[in-house]
Amino acid sequence: MKRFIIFIVVFIVGLEPIKSQDIDDFVIVTFEIKRNIERHKKAVYYWIVNSDSTINKGFSLKPLYFSGYSKTHLDKCCNGDTINPYIITKHTSFDFAPNYESDVKVLKELIEEKKIKVQTIKKKRGNEYTETVNVYATPVKGEFCKCYLKSFGFIDYEGEVYLPLKNLKDNSAYWELTWSKNIKFSDYSFFFYVNNSEGHSIKNIPKW
Repeated sequence: MKRFIIFIVVFIVGLEPIKSQDIDDFVIVTFEIKRNIERHKKAVYYWIVNSDSTINKGFSLKPLYFSGYSKTHLDKCCNGDTINPYIITKHTSFDFAPNYESDVKVLKELIEEKKIKVQTIKKKRGNEYTETVNVYATPVKGEFCKCYLKSFGFIDYEGEVYLPLKNLKDNSAYWELTWSKNIKFSDYSFFFYVNNSEGHSIKNIPKW
């Protein structure tokens, strides 16, 4: 079946700050990469899109982070401030609200339990290196914070990102919607799912 090509919309510095706590329906797209020769043979990357956006074929995925940030960064993100998780000062707090970290863990377990495979991508370089990318989708409901992430250090990505907040649960009813086929039959092979320094520039992603 013919697949659609997805793309990312890049936000440039200088735009009005992104400020939102979204309590809504989302689809989390997971990229699981297995390599045959590297030290870290398996890697997992999470991206997210508002379910309403998938009504159109050219929907846009944003990075979703489950770790690597502090309570201070989470609060800033929920307030719409630009974040840089690598900046940590003596005032940076890691004192998350009770149950926050366990709720995030439950969400990751939910993703693992409810994910549906939407594509497998095989890559080969020369006679030795092979890479298999399995792409999964998991519809969820919940409250997420979104904000602008400033490019830094090991992360090449710069733009809107999401952090989980609370009220996170399954939304399998999404698959009953006619436009869920846009998630199932998109072509993710051109999508640069890696959001750190080993990845490619997101500017090269083909647009629908």
